[in-house]
Amino acid sequence: MRNSTGKYRTELRELMDLLRCRTDKTALQELIEKDECFEVLDEETYETASVLLNAPSIWRKRKRYMDKGGNYNMCTAMRDWAEEIREEQGKIIEFKDKQLEQKNAEIRQLKEELRKLKKEKCNGIKEV
Repeated sequence: MRNSTGKYRTELRELMDLLRCRTDKTALQELIEKDECFEVLDEETYETASVLLNAPSIWRKRKRYMDKGGNYNMCTAMRDWAEEIREEQGKIIEFKDKQLEQKNAEIRQLKEELRKLKKEKCNGIKEV
């Protein structure tokens, strides 16, 4: 994985790796979990990484991930970010399920009303 960026000796290597993997969630997760460099990023690199990943919440919550030396642990931040996304998706699915349940209830009610109307119409024809 480092073949194309291994020549960089500064934080630019980590940023280039993030940029390369940012559209592939699996590759991104593997990169951050396997590369110890992401456990100790300076503030500028951490901020740039959060921008590259389009993850403003990682930047806003940066103090959670700062060690005593002033460096940031991107590995922990990414795990938390992934958990937040899963929770948000769960809330969206729950909301959509409730909407679907309401629509199904409306459909059942309309079907029942239609059944009653048909029955009334049939009864009216029989009486004539």
